[in-house]
Amino acid sequence: MKLAIQEKLLPGDSALRRLENARALGLDGVEYDAESLGPVRLPEIAAALQTLNMQASAVNAGAVHLIHPDYDQREAAIVQVRQAMTDALDLGARGAVFVPHRADTPRLPDLRPLRTPVELEVDLLVKQLSTTLSDLAYALGAELYLAPRNRYETHLVRRLEQAATILRRNRDHPPIKIAADLFH
Repeated sequence: MKLAIQEKLLPGDSALRRLENARALGLDGVEYDAESLGPVRLPEIAAALQTLNMQASAVNAGAVHLIHPDYDQREAAIVQVRQAMTDALDLGARGAVFVPHRADTPRLPDLRPLRTPVELEVDLLVKQLSTTLSDLAYALGAELYLAPRNRYETHLVRRLEQAATILRRNRDHPPIKIAADLFH
């Protein structure tokens, strides 16, 4: 099993120094935070990775609002994950990690008997993944890593089996995988 660490957890005043520290710890790669990347940092990080012959494991888009009740928020989340995917590929990583929803209670309405709020959220997430992000990931040759989070961060995808259920419902979209980390 290969292990990676988030860049922000590494000491060092440059991308090269942080990668040297990751190597000294025996780690195989580094995950980069999408918000910290940009046109200046991407070339610096790419050069440091090449210098040390190390690999970026992924770019973390963080918690996005793929199942927000507001359409514009959902569209912004799609743009955010798409950008993380392209940045990941620019760094030679396999893809982007994302948390589809960060809220401790449901954001969508209770429409019982048609659907509970959680059922609506799962349906919307499955549809968002299959109609917007998965096809782009496939076209780019990238992967999307759905990241479960703890109960303090989300009510929706907290356990690996919940993430697996989402993946099963997206069975025709193989670029979507699960990102399990040691903390969550």
